[in-house]
Amino acid sequence: ARQARFVSTPEEFARLVEGCAIAVAGLTNGRVGIAPHSLRAVTPEELKQILLLSQHAPIHIHIAEQKREVEECRARLGKPPVAWLMDNAPVDPRWCLVHATHAGPAELQAVAASGAVVGLCPLTEANLGDGLFPLDDFLSRSGKFGIGSDSNILIDCAEELRLLEY
Repeated sequence: ARQARFVSTPEEFARLVEGCAIAVAGLTNGRVGIAPHSLRAVTPEELKQILLLSQHAPIHIHIAEQKREVEECRARLGKPPVAWLMDNAPVDPRWCLVHATHAGPAELQAVAASGAVVGLCPLTEANLGDGLFPLDDFLSRSGKFGIGSDSNILIDCAEELRLLEY
């Protein structure tokens, strides 16, 4: 109930995407992607609907950030979130899987093979005590990663990289 203010129907979401496309139409490198936030925030049916809006655009989703999220997804969908996503969505290089902290070896292999990027936010992951992404294992599978921030503590790319290296 506390999060209801953030809920959009697929139709409302489509109108938001359309409005964003209009807003960036005059920009040289303007692109509109979609971000269904997480598998906790969208049903499988809603995800299928909004993925139709993405065409060739970037797709951003938070996934497997917390152990509780993984367990909730397993209980609701029968699989951990990364495994479910890989089996049920056209994950490819347009995708950015944010966090993926609690992805297992088979999930990491599937993500790396898809060409998707894992978006790491080391400051957030550290400050929330979520855990550490298995970067060495992912890189050994030729996985790609990016650095970002969704921290309300500090937004500093150099600090994100410093913490990742640490």
